[in-house]
Amino acid sequence: KSYSRENSRKAMEEGLKRTIDFLKSRNIQIIMIAQVPEHNVRIENALSRTLSIGGDLKTIGISQKDHETRQGFVANLLRTYSEKFALDLIDPARTLCENGKCLMTSSEGPLYTDYHHLSSFGALKIKPQLEPFFKPPQPSN
Repeated sequence: KSYSRENSRKAMEEGLKRTIDFLKSRNIQIIMIAQVPEHNVRIENALSRTLSIGGDLKTIGISQKDHETRQGFVANLLRTYSEKFALDLIDPARTLCENGKCLMTSSEGPLYTDYHHLSSFGALKIKPQLEPFFKPPQPSN
């Protein structure tokens, strides 16, 4: 079996479609969450390097354009399927990126524990995007 990029992408498309069909056939609400911006360095390395030269922690991160390029295929697939099947899609980059930059830290602390896992602070940043899906159902009259 070939493990080419094309075959991997096709397998992802088919697998996601099968999963969506399965869940929809059982009337299960589907909420897709896009990948958080991935950084190319570990947070502790970036912090120590920046602090050692007296740099500004608000400069550590990747450009939003780099994030969008890196996630292009998956992001487009999620957007396409969310529109085609009327699914909810949460994009953490809407919160974690601003002014064209996806930062690794905020005024509250580091947003990541490593290059692609959110810290408690980072998770709290995207909490407002998730909250609408965790409200208890309102009783019908």
